[in-house]
Amino acid sequence: MSDQITSNVLVVDDDCVSLHLVSSILAPHYDVHTADCARIAIQNIQYHRYDIIILDVEMPDTNGFQLCKLIRATNLNGGAPIIFISSSDKPEDKVAGFRSGCDDYITKPFISDEIICRIKNHVEHYHLKTALETKVSERTVALSDEIERRRVAEIQYKKLFTAITQSPLSIMIVGTNGLIEYVNPQFTRTTGYTPDESIGRNPRFLKSGYTLPEEYDVMWGCITSGNIWTGVFCTLCKDLSELWENVTIAPVADDNNIITHYIAIKENITKQKKIENEFLATKEIAKSAERAKESFIQMISHELRTPLNSIIGFADLISMEPYGPLGDPRYQEYSKRISESGRRHLEMIKQLIDLSLLSAGRYTVSDDLFAIEEAINFALKSALQNDKSICHNITLDINGSPLIRGDQKVFEHALSNLILNAAVFTPEEGRVVISINCGWRGSLVVTISDNGPGMSDSDLKRVLEPFTQVDDILTRSVNGLGLGLPLSKLMFELHGCSLKLESYAGRGTNVIIRIPKDRIISM
Repeated sequence: MSDQITSNVLVVDDDCVSLHLVSSILAPHYDVHTADCARIAIQNIQYHRYDIIILDVEMPDTNGFQLCKLIRATNLNGGAPIIFISSSDKPEDKVAGFRSGCDDYITKPFISDEIICRIKNHVEHYHLKTALETKVSERTVALSDEIERRRVAEIQYKKLFTAITQSPLSIMIVGTNGLIEYVNPQFTRTTGYTPDESIGRNPRFLKSGYTLPEEYDVMWGCITSGNIWTGVFCTLCKDLSELWENVTIAPVADDNNIITHYIAIKENITKQKKIENEFLATKEIAKSAERAKESFIQMISHELRTPLNSIIGFADLISMEPYGPLGDPRYQEYSKRISESGRRHLEMIKQLIDLSLLSAGRYTVSDDLFAIEEAINFALKSALQNDKSICHNITLDINGSPLIRGDQKVFEHALSNLILNAAVFTPEEGRVVISINCGWRGSLVVTISDNGPGMSDSDLKRVLEPFTQVDDILTRSVNGLGLGLPLSKLMFELHGCSLKLESYAGRGTNVIIRIPKDRIISM
């Protein structure tokens, strides 16, 4: 009976002799608590949990039947068994006891072994009942959790299934045997094949012939290794039309990391592919046109430069009078004009060729070390030689002569264009200033300023476009194709430099060239 020591018993009786007797009988087997009235009994029950309660029928404050009903009605002791021990052997008292909710009724005088056996049976039954209820409760909670888990899983499954069936992407599931096991409605809409016509077949019936066998080998090698493959397929639809798709295929593994299926998600890119092909065709046409333009410019260059060089050479030869005087002095003026016109047209042809090479990205530059002052002086001299009718009031404001890295001839050519442009558009009494200053973040700033007529904001936006001049072609006094500024800008940009214009109508123009720090060797 040692396993029953932990069981608690409450004995309630107003007769101290009976209370002591019953307690003494049970004490060796249980932890016995006592109460001599109903009030104390209720207090004990509120603070302790008993495995069995033994009540007397007659008590001073209330009888045992009422106390039993109260305990049962309020579930004070959690349904533990209640036994009446009474000296009344009346059948009506026994009936009243059982109706009040008791589990047993023992009459006095009693046999000790009988009481111990009955109580033992009730306690064990109560323990078994409690254990069973606990297990049932735990199982109920577990079942409730499982039901909730399955409910959530079903909701998730419905969401997933709805997403797959309503997806704008085609979805196909293939088994490890290479046969289709599922296709969604979008697959049917795009290919024309129904699930009955697709499931159980190998996807090869969708091949259009554009993908090479080696590419399929790479795909299968990728996904069977557990990796995701992405590529483009051309699918042959049921109506024999071609459908271009961006395809992602991923392996699906079980809990043991064994691949069980492959899922393919396919996006219809037929329209994008068509646009891409049209773009490529247009790009090819543009390249062809560019090549034709280059060939044309090269042909024009050759066909025009050859006779121009002859014209310039013979004009210079005539002005030198190697075979004697020309006679009339007007011939000298004529030969001079012929030479100047030829040189001007030769420069235009060179500008066209440079523009063609720059636009095609075929204009090459070297990486020399040179003094910027030297390049400016050469450019100034070249500009003055090209046109002797321009403004000659050009001053230099140079503090030091930094070494820079770049193509000296290209720098000189671009600077010459800018200086000539500034001098041409500046009146004879005007002034052109070329300055060098330190710029932001260690850069070098070359500025060519004039006080000529300047430009409006609208003219400033378009003057850097090729073949654009501010003056109207019928009224302007300056000859040229309008390529000087655009060519200079492109040449400087080849070196990572920038060219910016600042101009105000009636107040002149500033051309600002910013040479980055990485091009400057020493200041």
